[in-house]
Amino acid sequence: MAQVYSKNMLFAREFLNSSDTVTGWTYTNKVLCQGQLIEANKMVYMLNSNQKTSSKTYTNLPSHFRFELRIDFLVVDIPYGNVSFQADGLALASYNFYSPGSDLAICGDASTQDIFERVQYKKSHTLSSLTITIKHNLGSQSMLGITDLQIFLDTCHPFCQQCSGPDSNNCTACASGQTLTAGTCTCPGSQIMQNGSCVSSCAPPQIASGNICVDDPCQISCTTCSQSTPKQCTKCSGSYRLFNGNCIAQCPSFTDNINGVCADMIQNYWNGYYLFKGFFEPDFSSMSFENYGFTANYFDTYNLVPQSDMAQYSDCYGIRVYAGFGIYGKNVVISNQWPIPWKHSSVLVKMKYVQVENYEMNGGALEKLSINLNNQEQAFLINGGTDLGCGRLDQGETMGWLSANTTKTVQDGYLKLTITNNFGDPSWYEGYAFRELMILVSKVINQSYIQKYFFNL
Repeated sequence: MAQVYSKNMLFAREFLNSSDTVTGWTYTNKVLCQGQLIEANKMVYMLNSNQKTSSKTYTNLPSHFRFELRIDFLVVDIPYGNVSFQADGLALASYNFYSPGSDLAICGDASTQDIFERVQYKKSHTLSSLTITIKHNLGSQSMLGITDLQIFLDTCHPFCQQCSGPDSNNCTACASGQTLTAGTCTCPGSQIMQNGSCVSSCAPPQIASGNICVDDPCQISCTTCSQSTPKQCTKCSGSYRLFNGNCIAQCPSFTDNINGVCADMIQNYWNGYYLFKGFFEPDFSSMSFENYGFTANYFDTYNLVPQSDMAQYSDCYGIRVYAGFGIYGKNVVISNQWPIPWKHSSVLVKMKYVQVENYEMNGGALEKLSINLNNQEQAFLINGGTDLGCGRLDQGETMGWLSANTTKTVQDGYLKLTITNNFGDPSWYEGYAFRELMILVSKVINQSYIQKYFFNL
């Protein structure tokens, strides 16, 4: 049965769309930008030289232990000064700008190139309100534009009123009448916990499981349910799809919709297992990556933003992707490594990618994005597309699936994945992004096991 856990929740997002109304900020003006950058080709929230500070207080935050603030901003025309950001009056970062950009004319004077940066900050936080302050002192010939602002919250487990982490044993305060013991909130007597409250019986669509209430898959868009325990849905209502005993609105991309049932691709591998499966969240932040264990180096065209402040995700084609335009490009390597306790016969890597800008030539060689397994290239992507999903208006992108499928009959012990490129200058142009990454490994099974398996089929 489905358990309820804490969430990396997108609490607020502003300035993304031209039609979005600016509310709660000190200044509310917008300026139409019609330059070379797709993401800023819209009405942009702008502070001119006389508007040095703008603040907004967000209230009624759910119980949480940390926030992430993500800001994409423009320094327009000829700056001479700094840009800084604060949370609850405390400085998050400050950046100095003393010359125009050198890449794209984005807004303002069409003959002057501008600066575009993506930054993010993670801080411990438990208050029910959060005040964000944007400051600048760029001089009379420059403006500060904000093209996107996002606030993510790492929420407490639903059983906690306050917490120091995401789990049910990270509570630091409980609701009235509950007892806090070793970081866990418990209910008195025979009462059970439902979404942080003590009840005598679970309200639908949940049922009791020990001393807590959990989702009952038979009550959520389900028409037929199994009689065995634990119960699982076997037929869904309407357009809902059946997946792992639950009814969902749409099949995950690692499954095929077969007559209303989401069939996991692993079913095509009788001896397969997932070594990794992640980056499926619709609105993930950099905090989502902590449990994934990936590492990457970054590049900063202007040497203005330290690595700790560099953003790790963006949006292309209306979907959230890891990396993207202006984040991962020339010489950036993404890597991870997993132990493999069994010998295996093959490895399949499948990744949804966004090719940012046209891949052209670098020193006589085609620019390319490569997937490498244990330092051996197994798949690559070259050339460019014609779509305009993110990045520059004068370059094309493409989105699709890139797969690496290799046979390794004796390799065991570990698998190292690296995503590399050979992009040339200018480093700010070509880039890449991905989401929905899966690694499926086929075990090597001994002969006696194979005979037993097929004999019993």
